[in-house]
Amino acid sequence: MRNIVIAFMACAGLFFSCTQANVEENSTGTLTGIVADKTTGEPVSVVNVILTPGGNSTVTGSDGSFSFKNLKAGTYTISYTKDGYKGGSSDISVEAGLEAQAHLLIERIPAILTLDRDVLDFGENASMNTLSFNMVNNNYIDLEYTIIENCGWIVDVDPETGVLPFGKTGTVVVKIDREAGLQPGVNETVIVVKTSDGSSELTVRATGIEKRKATLNVLDATEVMASSARLNAEITDAGAPSYTERGFVYSESPMPDFDNTIAKMSASVTDDKTFSVKIDGLELSRTYYVRAYAVNEIGDAFSSNQISFTTVASLPEVSLDGINTNVSEKSATLYGSITNVGDPEYYAKGFVYSTSNTYPTIYDTKIQVDGDNHGNFEASLPSIEYDTEYYVRAYATNVAGTAYSDMQKILIETRLPVVSTSISSVDRDNNIAVLYGKVSDEGVPGYTERGFVYSEIYENPTVYDSKIVVDGTGTGGYEYRCTDLSAEKEYYVRAYAINDKGVGYGNTIILFSKDVIELPDLNIAVQATDIEEDASWDTFNRLCENSTLGGYDDWRLPDIEELSAIYNKRKEIGNFNNLRKYWTSVFAKEDYGRYYYYVDFYNSGVLGSHRHYETLNGRCVRTLTPAE
Repeated sequence: MRNIVIAFMACAGLFFSCTQANVEENSTGTLTGIVADKTTGEPVSVVNVILTPGGNSTVTGSDGSFSFKNLKAGTYTISYTKDGYKGGSSDISVEAGLEAQAHLLIERIPAILTLDRDVLDFGENASMNTLSFNMVNNNYIDLEYTIIENCGWIVDVDPETGVLPFGKTGTVVVKIDREAGLQPGVNETVIVVKTSDGSSELTVRATGIEKRKATLNVLDATEVMASSARLNAEITDAGAPSYTERGFVYSESPMPDFDNTIAKMSASVTDDKTFSVKIDGLELSRTYYVRAYAVNEIGDAFSSNQISFTTVASLPEVSLDGINTNVSEKSATLYGSITNVGDPEYYAKGFVYSTSNTYPTIYDTKIQVDGDNHGNFEASLPSIEYDTEYYVRAYATNVAGTAYSDMQKILIETRLPVVSTSISSVDRDNNIAVLYGKVSDEGVPGYTERGFVYSEIYENPTVYDSKIVVDGTGTGGYEYRCTDLSAEKEYYVRAYAINDKGVGYGNTIILFSKDVIELPDLNIAVQATDIEEDASWDTFNRLCENSTLGGYDDWRLPDIEELSAIYNKRKEIGNFNNLRKYWTSVFAKEDYGRYYYYVDFYNSGVLGSHRHYETLNGRCVRTLTPAE
């Protein structure tokens, strides 16, 4: 009995197991299918097939078939793609325990070139004759192409044939000839880009215009002279096609044309709508009539209006280029130039001047210059008076009248000579002094006499006091050795120089001054007394530089050698404070302030240094020998 139960249970277990397997098998389904070419119906291999949801994928076999097994029941989207074909998708339902079948069609992409535009529009601009478009190869093979067009006004397509690699872009240039059959209004044609598997088309459009003559106006003449004038005109419509020649006709009769003109004067053709031509060879005081013309392939066009002008004489042009004045000779050289000879040419030229008329004319004083050249000329103006203004202009005369340049002035101003006074050396013991004068400016006119004046009474002696004449001319220094003056007296001395304007005097100096002691052996003069006591170096330096004692302005602090020598002569010179130290001009060092050397008159003339703000004594000196 127990065995029967076990056997039954075993069978029951087997039955249950089989039943479970059948349930799983019956809950899924299968999807099979074929992908075929939409055009030919032939199977297509190696097509990528993807199911969603789930993302299962496969590729078709050589017979175009594919399959998916053990799919849960439901609706799926089949997506299929292949290079060179348009991709697609389809929905299909899968039922449990059943096989769903899908028959899919895939469309091959035509092997053609696509174009980057549909229309190539040249418009109506006459200068627009070349445009381009691009071909694009979106296929996966190189494509051989041929461009076909059949239009008389398309004159060139470049290139006409070729091979465009896959994935590349090529440019095609199209040129048209607007004169080769282009009709008024919008003209259209088609260019075909043909490949082995199809073609693309491009519309070419151009607007033709109705042919017409140019229209233009003649404008007033300018630069009208005795034998020439400038003719002017403007184009108001260039015509169609545009004009190729333009210019003027002129005559002494109204409304000139090609059959009634003195000459046809053509003008250059440019983008500028206005144009002009200068004509020569006209006769004076004649009236001329002018019309403008323009020529295109339609014919000759003349301006509907005309202008007239009468030739007139024009003045020459002259300039005054410069004046070179000779002061010593009281003369001047005048320089002029003819910049335009006039029309007709001038017959007289030169210079005019006056001392009263600011703008002199040929009715004032005139200097005529021979020659009829177009350029420079010159003349001399003699006997110029000092301190008198002369007004000068260049002139040139023709039948139209007299032309003048701008005015320039001549003025020779007199001025006194400029002199200065000094003393080269002084020997009191022998009553000898060498006076030194210097002429830095001869004056105008140059001086005729120079020398020295002196007085015991007047601080500013003149030539009416005692005078010493020293021969010589020009600028520079001069000397006089004076031996007849007494060293016991003081003399006021000045250098002088005389010209026509008067007397120029130098500065006054005091010879044998009691306030100044000369030391010829040291070549210096020393002030007889200290200029200050108990003062800083800066104060003494400033006081000496500002001192004008004896008529001199070159006083200074002595250097070390000079002050040491003065110490040795202190008794001879006198008035020193022998208990003090005296500043020199010499810088010693920089150490938390400026240090300068001093000589200690109390301590045997010892040399030392102090900060500049400490208070010592000081005595001023100057060099006897004057600077040249």
